[in-house]
Amino acid sequence: MQQIYDAYLDCDVVAFATPVYWFTISGQLKTAVDRLYAVQRNHGFEAAKKETVFLMTSGAPAEMNPQTIAWYQAFGQMGWKSYGMALNDVDAAKELGVRIN
Repeated sequence: MQQIYDAYLDCDVVAFATPVYWFTISGQLKTAVDRLYAVQRNHGFEAAKKETVFLMTSGAPAEMNPQTIAWYQAFGQMGWKSYGMALNDVDAAKELGVRIN
C-alpha cells in the first residue's frame, strides 16, 4: 500500500475504475479507497484532495447502478474536482482522457 500512497500523493488526477459487482464498486477498489484515509490523516485533508474521473463497466445500463454513481459523487461533497464519469461508454472514456490532458 505504501507504493499506492506515494503514487497518490504525487499524482494530479485519480482514475477510479471498476466493474460493477452486485450493484456497487468492486471490493478491491473499496478497500484501496478506504485505506487512503491514512493519507488524509498523515498529510492533511488538502493533500488528500484530488481531481478525479470515474470509469465503470457493467452488464446492465448505468442507470441501474445508482449506488455506484452516488459513491463516486460523494467525493465532490468533500471538495474534490471531478472531470466526469464514463459509464459503460468507450467514447465517453476517450473524451475524459482528452479533457484531462
